[in-house]
Amino acid sequence: MTVSTADTGLAPAPVSSGGRTIRSRRSQFLQLLLKAFYYIVLIGASVLYAIPFLWMIRASLMSLDMFYVVPQPLVPNPPAWNNYTDVWQVGPVLWWITNSTIVSFVGVTVGTFVSALVAFGFARLKFPGNRIFFLIVISTMMLPQHVTIIPQVILFRELNWLDTLLPLIIPLLGGAPFYIFLLRQFFLTLPLELDEAAAIDGASRMRVFWTVIIPLSKPAIATVAVFSFISHWKCVV
Repeated sequence: MTVSTADTGLAPAPVSSGGRTIRSRRSQFLQLLLKAFYYIVLIGASVLYAIPFLWMIRASLMSLDMFYVVPQPLVPNPPAWNNYTDVWQVGPVLWWITNSTIVSFVGVTVGTFVSALVAFGFARLKFPGNRIFFLIVISTMMLPQHVTIIPQVILFRELNWLDTLLPLIIPLLGGAPFYIFLLRQFFLTLPLELDEAAAIDGASRMRVFWTVIIPLSKPAIATVAVFSFISHWKCVV
């Protein structure tokens, strides 16, 4: 018994493109709906985050009498534009801004650099007690600020640092525990082979830190710099 493989002369049935077109249009429509949903969520979240700032601007344009009106107007009418000029007569606002600028600048530059340097030592240098010292540094975050504020005031008084910016600047020279922890964890994600390759080329530890680790850690350093600026600016102002 044999099976004939002769050509029957029948052409293959054409593949209909109608089904593919419908599926393609349906997929594009679903992607469009999904993108529209994302935009709606982002716009809604942006509006929610903008409400406190809009409310702050509204309050800055209200006169003192408007605060006692119930219900308060949504838009101050008339707006008290003179509030922005009167605030300069309440106190030495320019001096306050100058102090905030100085402390914030030192905090962002010196504080971030020192924190990165300490974090590099904990992440890359192997020495006895590395983990113990790191845990001691991190444990200082658990100390409430109210516990240390009185001893700090006594210390600053003995050093004649009261009514100066030194109590706000000098502690920055030791870095911040949270920033050290954040940068150390990021440095641990960088391959050690980069340090070894730089060491083979004759680079010192400090050169490895400055030319290898720092350029690769710009996102983490930028995050620490933003946190540092916000914390120091709002504390002084």
